[in-house]
Amino acid sequence: MSFVVSSEARERERLILAHLPQVRLLVACMHRRCPRHVEIDDLVSAGVVGLIQAVDRFQPGRHCQVNTFAEQRIRGAILDYLRKLDPVPRSVRRFARQR
Repeated sequence: MSFVVSSEARERERLILAHLPQVRLLVACMHRRCPRHVEIDDLVSAGVVGLIQAVDRFQPGRHCQVNTFAEQRIRGAILDYLRKLDPVPRSVRRFARQR
């Protein structure tokens, strides 16, 4: 059984593979500020999910480059993952920082 792969699917896969190093770079920067129990592989997984979402939602007509758009989505996905791990709400953390 053979599958016919459209040019859109090939372009999507090409974009995802081309921006994987960007995920690793962002994860490396963010992992330095994380607690020791946070695994780097988990952050990479969350970042790849963000990258896939970015590629799927990217609109070329908006005068923005893919890597700029993807960076924001990747960071957001990683931060969402870290927030899920944190048992303390953000408002409590903010209050503690202000004190």
